Amino acid sequence: MRKRFGAASMVCAVSMAAILAAAPVLAEESSASGAESAVESVAESAAESAAESAASGTDSAAESGAADTDSSAQPGAESLDSAAESGAESTADGAESSAASAAEDAESSAEGEEEEAPVRPEYNGSDYVTLGEYKGLTIEVDPIEITDAAIDTRIDSDIHYSDKGSEVFTEGVVEDGDVANIDFEGKKDGVAFDGGTSEGYELQIGSHTFIDGFEDGLIGVNVGDTVDLNLKFPEEYGNADLAGQDVVFTVKVNSVKRYKELDDALAEALSDGEAKTVEEYRERTRAMLEEDALKSREESAKNDLITKAAENSTVSEYPQDLVDYYVNDIRTYYETYASMYGMDFASFISTMAGITEEEFPAMAEEIAHQSIDTEFTIDAIAEAEKLLPEGKELEAAYDALAEEVGFENGAALAAEYGDYAVRYKIEYDAVSDFLYDNANIVEKQPEAAESGASSAAEAAESAASSAAEAAESAASSAAETAE
Repeated sequence: MRKRFGAASMVCAVSMAAILAAAPVLAEESSASGAESAVESVAESAAESAAESAASGTDSAAESGAADTDSSAQPGAESLDSAAESGAESTADGAESSAASAAEDAESSAEGEEEEAPVRPEYNGSDYVTLGEYKGLTIEVDPIEITDAAIDTRIDSDIHYSDKGSEVFTEGVVEDGDVANIDFEGKKDGVAFDGGTSEGYELQIGSHTFIDGFEDGLIGVNVGDTVDLNLKFPEEYGNADLAGQDVVFTVKVNSVKRYKELDDALAEALSDGEAKTVEEYRERTRAMLEEDALKSREESAKNDLITKAAENSTVSEYPQDLVDYYVNDIRTYYETYASMYGMDFASFISTMAGITEEEFPAMAEEIAHQSIDTEFTIDAIAEAEKLLPEGKELEAAYDALAEEVGFENGAALAAEYGDYAVRYKIEYDAVSDFLYDNANIVEKQPEAAESGASSAAEAAESAASSAAEAAESAASSAAETAE
C-alpha cells in the first residue's frame, strides 16, 4: 500500500516545498500536529511548520478504522449541535481528533479533481538571501527519561490494539471494562429518532462515551440478550429535540471483548518471541521508547537549527508572484478545512485563527514571507556547502525517496507532488543533517529541563500514548462525530 504524506501534504500554507519536507511517513510518527498547528497556531507557527511538520503523520488512526454508524444523534455525552454551541474549544478538539481523516478526505478529493494545479514560481534562493551564522549553532535538548508510566502506557496500547491481547466471548454477561459489541435503536415517544440507531457498535463499558445510564444499564446483561434502557438525555444536550427528553434505547449485546493481563505467555506473543518474560517485555518496550524519543529529539533539534539559520539570514526581496502563490495556497488550505467542518470560510478562520476575513490576507502574507525565509536559506546553504546531489546521484535520491513512500520511482513521485517539492525534500534533509552534524548539541541540566516548555519525559509519554489515542479516536469516531 502506498504511504501517504498525510496532513502535511495539504499544508501549502507553509510552502509547497513543505509537502515533502514535512513528509510524516519519513519520521514514522503518529500525531495530528501538522493539521493542529496549522489550525491553532496560525501565523506564529506556520513558518516553523515547514520544518516541524515532519512529525505530523496520522496514518495509524486512519488505518485503524471506525464503526459504521449513523451518528448525528448518538447517545453520546454531547451532540453535533452542542459541539457547535461550545465554540472554538470544541471545534478545535474536533479538528484534532479528525485531523487524519480530514486530511485524507481532502487529499482524496483533490486527487479526484482534474483541475490543473497552479504552477509554483521557481527562484534560486541564493540570489535573494544573505546567509548569517549557520555552522556551529548551539541547541539545547532535553535529557531522555523513560518513565514507568510511559512503559505502562505503551504496553497497555500493545494489549488493546493487538488481536493477541484480547478475547471475544459470545456467551456470559457484560462486565465493567468490557468492550461490548451492540446493536441499538433509540426511540422518543415510540418513534425512532434520527441518528439513534447503529449496528455492530463497539462500546467500552465505563468509558462514559454515551449518556448516563446507557453503559451501566448493560452491566450484567447476558450476551445475546436484548434489553430496553429507559434513559433521559441531559438538559444541556445540543440537539434541542432531544435535550431533557425521555427516550428508550433497545440494545442487543452481540459479544463482549476482554483484554488480557500481561503475563509471560502474552509478553512472548506480543513480541513475536523476542521477549520470554514480562520483565524482558518491559525492557524491550523501554528500549523502543528510548529509540523513539532519541529520534524525536534529533528531529526537533534539526528543526530548531533550520529556524535559527533562517533567523540569522536576511532575505533581500520577496518575489511577489511567489508570495501570491503561497497566499493562494494558504486560502485554499483553510477553505478546504472549512468545507470539511461544514463552515463558511469567514466563520472558520474567525473560530480557528481569531481573525476576520479582511485580516486574512495580511496573515497569509506574513506566513508566506516566513516560509520563503526558510526555503531561500535552505537553498543558499545547500549551494554554499554543495549538499544537493546532481545527475545520476540526484536521480538515485529521487528513486530512494519514492521507494520509501510507496511510489514506483522518482519520476512517479515527482509527477504526483511536483519536481520542486521532491528536490526540496532531498535538499531539506541534506541541509538539516549538515546543520545537526556541525552543531553544538547541549543536553539541558535537570533543573533547566524541568522548567522548559516540555520535557523529554513528557515527549516519551506522549509518544507512548499516541498509538493508543489514535486508535481510540478511530474506534470511537462515530460517537465523536456526534459531539
